[in-house]
Amino acid sequence: MIRDLQLRDLIAVESFNSNGHQLPKLNSKLYPVQKVIEEDGKILGSAFLHLTSDVSIILDPSLSNLTRARLIKEFFSIVPKELMDNNLEDTRVFVNPENDTRYAEFLIRHFGFVKDKGIPLYLGV
Repeated sequence: MIRDLQLRDLIAVESFNSNGHQLPKLNSKLYPVQKVIEEDGKILGSAFLHLTSDVSIILDPSLSNLTRARLIKEFFSIVPKELMDNNLEDTRVFVNPENDTRYAEFLIRHFGFVKDKGIPLYLGV
């Protein structure tokens, strides 16, 4: 049975967290879905849906690398304020393999992005 998370469920949910990951900020409005999976009165797991943003930048491929870098820099100069204005905590950027790792390194070096762990997946509905 899947049901909404209740305060009394947190002890069981925290006990599953042996991999060192922190529990989500469950008091945040960015976690509108908080569920537990229960069978015969025993909690077997939990699931949390986090609202986030993804950045898509589409640039003219004929632009020079310097011009592309300038445009990206200008865009990311406004992103922190836009995130705050929209009550978001973070944003994600997925760099396509055909763009090489240079773009990823540029974002890390100049804007404080960090490489994410895991395998990026998405679910469209």
